[in-house]
Amino acid sequence: MQWWIIVKKEFIDLFRDRKTWMTTVLIPVLLVPLLFFIIGNAITKSSEEASKDIPIAIEDASGQVQNWIGSNSAFQIKSGITGIEKAVKDGNVRLGVRVEPAFQEKVEKMQPVTITLFFDPSDNRSLISMGVLQNQLNMLNQQLLGERLGKLGIQQQSLTPIEIKEINLSTDEQMAGSFMSLIIPLLLLMAVATGGMPAAIDLVAGEKERGTLEALLTTPASSKAVLVAKLIVVSTMGCLSAIASLGAFAFTMKTDAFQKFTTTGEGGNAGGPLNFDFFTGQNIFYILLIMILLGIMFAGVQLALSTVAKGFKEASTYMSPLVIVAMIPAYLLMQTGAKELEIYHFIVPIVNVIAIFKEFIYGIFNLGHIGMVIGSTIVYVGIAVGIATYLFRKESFVFKH
Repeated sequence: MQWWIIVKKEFIDLFRDRKTWMTTVLIPVLLVPLLFFIIGNAITKSSEEASKDIPIAIEDASGQVQNWIGSNSAFQIKSGITGIEKAVKDGNVRLGVRVEPAFQEKVEKMQPVTITLFFDPSDNRSLISMGVLQNQLNMLNQQLLGERLGKLGIQQQSLTPIEIKEINLSTDEQMAGSFMSLIIPLLLLMAVATGGMPAAIDLVAGEKERGTLEALLTTPASSKAVLVAKLIVVSTMGCLSAIASLGAFAFTMKTDAFQKFTTTGEGGNAGGPLNFDFFTGQNIFYILLIMILLGIMFAGVQLALSTVAKGFKEASTYMSPLVIVAMIPAYLLMQTGAKELEIYHFIVPIVNVIAIFKEFIYGIFNLGHIGMVIGSTIVYVGIAVGIATYLFRKESFVFKH
């Protein structure tokens, strides 16, 4: 039980250090809710502000379109503006409308009329306001159409030979899963990948720099027991960080601001209140098992890099790309639905974890896919730990010279 003694010793040393608590527990717990709160409030506030008190310039000789737009209190018509294109570009108004001079004449003759809209898509407020304007003009279009059909004695239904009926087969939980499948896998991956990083750097490169690693290896404990202990500590810290991040996200989901953000569509068209109903007993078991395996895999890679590094600073430099390695697969699969996943998605490292988490969140439980993810991850764990073991046994890497 030499490895267990070292595990206890390493945990005691780590948790005496405030940086460990900050990086592993406190930062995820505080940062995740704060991040979603700031983003959610900013997007919701921006959308609300862009949909009211909209400054708009209108060129309309007939005055009919201007009166129709002005009937909506969301618009503030600015008078005395010449050159509406420039006014929109300069930001003096958010939207511009130019109505064909012969508007009234063409309407009476039942001819099509051109209304040109000017907006700046690089300005998010202008883009949102454009939607409000289009809705207002669509209502005018429908009103004029109704009047024309009435004069011709044609029923409006006659112009719709085919009625399209849409049926949404997704439940609110599945719609919510679409949003959470973008966030949760990335959140867990980042937490596992970064949570054990400070421990991995400190337990090998840090100890090497302080000269305590050599002393530890001169004790009766074998190098294998020392490495096993450090693997356990680093992977545990990664899993703790993931659990803390997930708990913080679960708490954030229950806040009114976050629920409003997701149900109104700004949060990726979640479609309904978010919940953690997909966390069934069997899912929790497999998620924890996969997270543990993933934590050991990252721990092996991190300890290998920490062993190669000559000191704390060099180890930090080597491990920085791991964050990108964890993020890229998550972003690549963001737009891939759970039903669109291929077999190779459940075998490729890191991608396989994201893929199986997506299925869990969508309510899909496929034992074959779970087996492929666990089996392939065990192989990658073996490779990562094997490399770490090989490097840890090389005196040229472990001992200071």
